[in-house]
Amino acid sequence: MKRILYPLGISLALVFVVHLTLFDNSYTPKDMSNAFFVVGLIMFLIGLMAVTDASKIFMIFVYSVKQTRRQHRKTYPTYYDYAKEREKEKMIPYALEILIIGIIYLIVAFVFSQLYFQAL
Repeated sequence: MKRILYPLGISLALVFVVHLTLFDNSYTPKDMSNAFFVVGLIMFLIGLMAVTDASKIFMIFVYSVKQTRRQHRKTYPTYYDYAKEREKEKMIPYALEILIIGIIYLIVAFVFSQLYFQAL
């Protein structure tokens, strides 16, 4: 339970900041839906990328850019050595929680959008 409270608190603060930045103090279902959708979509995509371990694609790019420096070439002569060293590091420790919160926020955004369209 504690593992989900940390990303939930940060994401709710992010929803609040997005809402204040884009929609001022307008607390209509449309604005709430948009704020939850923006944060929910970003969290869903980051969580999906972390859960499926798609970050390895970015690791290849970082390795190729770092290969242009001499010091890095001496440390990691091949991509295999670099990948083995980086495998020890966990990129996003709350990957599943971020994915779940992203899905919940997308559902909340859908509910708020339905409330907005019923009021029209």
